[in-house]
Amino acid sequence: MTDDAKPAQDRRELSQLIGGSAFIFGCRVFGAGLTFLAQVLLARWMGASELGVYALAFSWCILLATLSTGGFRLAAIRFVGEGLVRDGSGYIRGFMRRSRQLVLIVSVAVAVIGITSLTFLAPAGSIAERPAFIIALLAVPWFAILNLYAGFANALSSFALSFLPTNIFRPLLFLTGIVIVWLAGQLLDAGIAIAAQWVALAVVAGVTVAYSQMSFRKVIGDAAPMYETRLWIRTALPLLIAALYSGYFPELMVIMVGFFVPSDELAVFHVCIRVAMLISFGLYAVDSFTAPQITMLLTTGDRAELQKIVNRTTRLKFWGAVAAILILAVAGRRILGIFGDEFIAGYPVLIVLATAQLAQAAGGTVTRLISMSGHQDKTLYIFGVATLVAFGLVAVLVPRYGVIGAAIAVLIDTVLWVAWMRSLVIRHLSIRPTIM
Repeated sequence: MTDDAKPAQDRRELSQLIGGSAFIFGCRVFGAGLTFLAQVLLARWMGASELGVYALAFSWCILLATLSTGGFRLAAIRFVGEGLVRDGSGYIRGFMRRSRQLVLIVSVAVAVIGITSLTFLAPAGSIAERPAFIIALLAVPWFAILNLYAGFANALSSFALSFLPTNIFRPLLFLTGIVIVWLAGQLLDAGIAIAAQWVALAVVAGVTVAYSQMSFRKVIGDAAPMYETRLWIRTALPLLIAALYSGYFPELMVIMVGFFVPSDELAVFHVCIRVAMLISFGLYAVDSFTAPQITMLLTTGDRAELQKIVNRTTRLKFWGAVAAILILAVAGRRILGIFGDEFIAGYPVLIVLATAQLAQAAGGTVTRLISMSGHQDKTLYIFGVATLVAFGLVAVLVPRYGVIGAAIAVLIDTVLWVAWMRSLVIRHLSIRPTIM
């Protein structure tokens, strides 16, 4: 390649990065808009207390569904990517089949065990006795399989199939469901809202699986499946912790905080963290678009090209997060007021949580780099420690300072794990993410 051609190629690659990330970001923002609207309607139609119950029940559903995937959603990026590089269609088919079998078995078992535990062990009169929690558990298998297929599609660079069902179709169907219930004159509560989520998940998951099976067959053919089950499980399990912490941190925090505050205060924290996490949609969009490229460059060992992609990704994430925080600083109170007057008091919580997102953006794509480079065991340790630190901070700060204490706990914990992860990327990969 000539010196004149290199700048043109760099501009083309940057344009592709921005364009692909923009599609994913658009899906997530539109889906977040649908979810935001649904949350506003639920808050106004049910009140803060019922919204808190709904948020806690659905957070448990998301957490258990993620646990049920066993890390295979993220592992798909690595193993499907390796199969594509090496033309291993049978390897890809084997990975997809085995992971699907394991996720179905585990998710159904989790739902059965959870429902049995609530039925026989929940204290009389406790919040866990509410129907919302039973229905949330019934939704776990649908959510788990939908997440798994999103990972398959992402690994094959089928971004529409990866992001449209989970980010747009499901929240759109859920929003339609609760509006229909309200128009019918039915009193909305947490149980009915979770039931609407169950219907949305069942429909979207069923259609997505059927369509994906046909779509994937065109790409990978009908080669005899090859299995390396032990390797896949050994790799996927550490990635599970990374998935929980980097992808479902809001749900994890809602569950932690729910042990210490009443449901109306939990609703305020839930709304604030949801609004702040709008920033993460942009971060996730950039990471998802670059994940296949990073996997291939790690496989080929092209460190110079990898450093360039990491630098572009980090700059795009950081300065995008800065712009988002400025918007929230100006319009945060008005945004929270849309949910109801009782949510405006959460403005300081919102700003602290948004700052935590900026800290994560400054770290670049460190989680992906560590996870996809064969050092996934280290993410297990880091995020395991970070989870314990988060729970410890919540236990100390929330009883004394309320939900602002929870926000401070999120900020401290995020800074610690991002700095730790970045140091590992520098040490093991000689890659230095930078915003400059």
